[in-house]
Amino acid sequence: MTKFLSYPFDEKAVRALSAGDEVSISGPIYTGRDRLHKHFADGGRLPVDFRDGALYHCGPVVVKTKDGGYSVRAAGPTTSSRENPYEPEFIAKSGVRLVIGKGGMDDATLAAMKKHGCVYIQAIGGAGALYAASVKRVAGVEMLKEFGAAEAVWRFDVEDFKGVVAMDTHGNSLFRNVESYSRGVLAKIAMSACIALAFAAAAVAATPKLGETEEVSDVFYLEGDDAASAGEYRREMCKMDMRHPKGLEGFPTLVWFHGGGLTSGRKYFPSIDARRIAVITANYRLMGNDGITTAAEPIADAAAAVAWAFRHIAEYGGDPKRIFVSGSSGGGYLSMMVGMDPKWLAKYGIKTSDLAGIAPNSGQATTHFAVKKFRDDPRQGPLPVVDEWAPIWHCSTNVPPIVCITGEPGYEWPGRAEENELLIGTLKALGHKKAWYVRLPYATHGWTSSCGDPYIELFVLGKFPGF
Repeated sequence: MTKFLSYPFDEKAVRALSAGDEVSISGPIYTGRDRLHKHFADGGRLPVDFRDGALYHCGPVVVKTKDGGYSVRAAGPTTSSRENPYEPEFIAKSGVRLVIGKGGMDDATLAAMKKHGCVYIQAIGGAGALYAASVKRVAGVEMLKEFGAAEAVWRFDVEDFKGVVAMDTHGNSLFRNVESYSRGVLAKIAMSACIALAFAAAAVAATPKLGETEEVSDVFYLEGDDAASAGEYRREMCKMDMRHPKGLEGFPTLVWFHGGGLTSGRKYFPSIDARRIAVITANYRLMGNDGITTAAEPIADAAAAVAWAFRHIAEYGGDPKRIFVSGSSGGGYLSMMVGMDPKWLAKYGIKTSDLAGIAPNSGQATTHFAVKKFRDDPRQGPLPVVDEWAPIWHCSTNVPPIVCITGEPGYEWPGRAEENELLIGTLKALGHKKAWYVRLPYATHGWTSSCGDPYIELFVLGKFPGF
């Protein structure tokens, strides 16, 4: 049964919530991401009063209206774990009662929530357009000039903003429960000889004997005509970070794209061991910005980042024949489009079959909902559309090895598990020999972003069953 929360969020009511409770939030909520948290940690004053209020880890897409106000186009959650170093102190000193985001937070934050009366609300990753609809008014903005639009502190007056209590004041965490369950499931799977060997290899890889990693940051990945013709917004967005093994030769590379419904989000590193696998995480242009209303721009940027890897990874010791592409949610969609529709990489003289593999994590296999929204498609919501903007449209035996990972129906984004299973089934029906589907038990859309990483790592290392 849904529990309704209205501002101000009383401590007694918050402490009565339990992990697993579905909630509907109404009232003001304030966005706050990395810049706000670091500003506060460095001694800066908070620009708004968070007492008995709600903090939303979100980098919204907000546009100015003709009357001088603001309209929210997308307001999906961002990954909360980036704020782990700051959140316990923020909770203790600000008096905030609700922290909203995706993916959960660490034990230190859980302890602070228990002590000070605060809960963590899991919002649905990739649902930026859905949450934008719950924003009834943009009531103000602070630190816009200092932090920029994505990091500014926006006040959204919301109605029926839905989420699930994932960390409560009693010390309970659904994320910890899923992690424990997943470890148990993986241990049982490891009874088979193939998986046992795979996990043994992964265990060896996790030891300090592998040595150190090196990191490069904010590399501009456009080259040639792409760089020459890029406008200001594309130059700002088309940057990547990379971690790679130090002292190894011939290692594989994973090119990773963040989620956010193609309208929000920014680059971050997934939980992949960079002592054995190079990990490239790239930003890309977002729909709703700079007049972008189709998925062509983000897909083109994703293809350009992959092309950079083909051209340059050997300079760092990597093998250009072992390049994989992956991502979470919207990033998973991009990985499928780049790896399945041959036109995007063909521009760079690369065939999709040149990729070593694709590993989308809860990516949309049908036409992305942001594409439908921006073109005012009559089939909105869970109604599927399959056209050239749908990865499943591009199924063929030329698709490289692929593993699709999702959460479980009823917990995952509606239809996401089923459409990924259909994509893999279609490939197999065509005669594809290296296509797999992994369903994570009890995993929500947000949880797949971390729970799926071990499967991706095994896939990239060539230790996946049947690979």
